[in-house]
Amino acid sequence: MKTTNVVLAVFLFVLILGCDGDIDTSIGPDDNKPSYEEALIRRLSGNPFQTWSPFGDRIIFCQDGDIWLMDNDGSNLQELIIFPDAQESASHPDWKIYDRIVFQLNYPNGSEICSKRAFSGVTERVNFDLPEPGLSQYQFPTLSSDGKYIVFTFNDNMYLSEYPPRGRASLIEVSEKINKSLEWVGMYSWSADEKIAFVAKTSEGTNIYVMDDIRTKTVVQITKGNIRDFNPSWSPDGKYIAFDSNRENIASEHNICLVKSDGTGLKILIKSAQYPRFHPSDNKLLYSAQRVEGWKIGLIHNVIQKE
Repeated sequence: MKTTNVVLAVFLFVLILGCDGDIDTSIGPDDNKPSYEEALIRRLSGNPFQTWSPFGDRIIFCQDGDIWLMDNDGSNLQELIIFPDAQESASHPDWKIYDRIVFQLNYPNGSEICSKRAFSGVTERVNFDLPEPGLSQYQFPTLSSDGKYIVFTFNDNMYLSEYPPRGRASLIEVSEKINKSLEWVGMYSWSADEKIAFVAKTSEGTNIYVMDDIRTKTVVQITKGNIRDFNPSWSPDGKYIAFDSNRENIASEHNICLVKSDGTGLKILIKSAQYPRFHPSDNKLLYSAQRVEGWKIGLIHNVIQKE
């Protein structure tokens, strides 16, 4: 049985407000304010998959298989969703509507998508009328900004559903949309106007694509190259996409990059970091990074100048 680690909670609470990393201080078009980094929390045991609350006042992340909550300055740390079974571990939490969190729950032989009211109730499995979990992989659950739709990966394919689901989820034939043989698709981000950025792996590389409309399901390719571009995140105004990539990194670690939504103007923001997540209404960017002493959650301020 897994027990709550009180000592860890206290330790994490005091390890806030530091700074390290390699920041490009010329980020953003005509931005007169230099970007700077703030380390919110350090020495985590694994990839935290951090993300914002709907209003950006709080942050949730994964630690020791559970989901934790803190204020957006790294204070008031607490465990939010606890899984007593050591065989269960949460990842990829998403919080778009204030009273509902969705996340990926992993088992030794598969994974499923679950939801929970943010501060009350029990964890529930989300039923998409697809094959039973345990033998299958349900991954990367991501709600639209209004919480009415959810996109996710089932056995390496992209599915779209109303939320809560009202019957079987719809398969999106991404390989037909991009005219390429597809190995897998996942890692989603919704823009405010319902565009979906995602990652698709083909023989040409692992790149960022955008589905422009969930009705026509038109897909355009944003990045190119035989590289690994992961974890896209839309800026609040829908003009930029942040993502992490192994491009221009000899050690094959990932750097966080920024690109315009039409695929132009690509630049590296911070080196040796990953999993960027834009604030829902501001030009701040959460990220995680693995260091010698463990993982940390950091925050980049002034990524893009407000227009």
